[in-house]
Amino acid sequence: MTPGSDNIFDHDSEDNSRLQWLWSIRGKATSGDKGMSESNPGVYECVVIGGGLSGLIAARNLHRSGKSVLLIEARDRIGGRMHGRRLASGQWIDFEGQWVGPNQDRILALLDEYGLRHFPSPAHGRTVLLFNGDRHEFCGLFQGFHKCEVPGVTDAEWRDVTEAWDRFHALSATLASRHPVAGEQNQRLDSDTFVRWIEENTQTDFGRSGRWFHGTG
Repeated sequence: MTPGSDNIFDHDSEDNSRLQWLWSIRGKATSGDKGMSESNPGVYECVVIGGGLSGLIAARNLHRSGKSVLLIEARDRIGGRMHGRRLASGQWIDFEGQWVGPNQDRILALLDEYGLRHFPSPAHGRTVLLFNGDRHEFCGLFQGFHKCEVPGVTDAEWRDVTEAWDRFHALSATLASRHPVAGEQNQRLDSDTFVRWIEENTQTDFGRSGRWFHGTG
């Protein structure tokens, strides 16, 4: 989570749950008479692999363009990383994929299209870090953590992650905003993983844990 991010959805109503929303997209993508080719029943013009948000939107857009679409998902649910569960208390808990940033125009437009609400993420109180079996409380978020209080890690660990953060920002600054144009560097970065980048650019267990980047314990 970054400052200014919103939590997606008000889960007080079952109709606003992420699963219901994604299922409605899936229904628009694969249901109805256009589910199969009229001239050759059982044959689809397009097959989309994966029922995460990208797959669901791809299937929906293909369906809107008049194509017959089959969406295939290996799990017993759809939604990919956008996954949550209702607790016994009746409250909803998101496991991941729950935030949207102020500059993410496309996902914000998608929320508006489906009439889904979002609300500012609570950012008050102390941040809790769980690392190597220890619990630390401090003021501030990890993102932009030069401005925050240092959690209970060693000087070497803190220096390791701050230097890695600076390198990451410097790398980001070399890319064009919004949709970077194709180029050798872009292709190289696209073929890499963030996990491998962290391993290459950090030296301590705390740095390699990635907790400093995600801002979670």
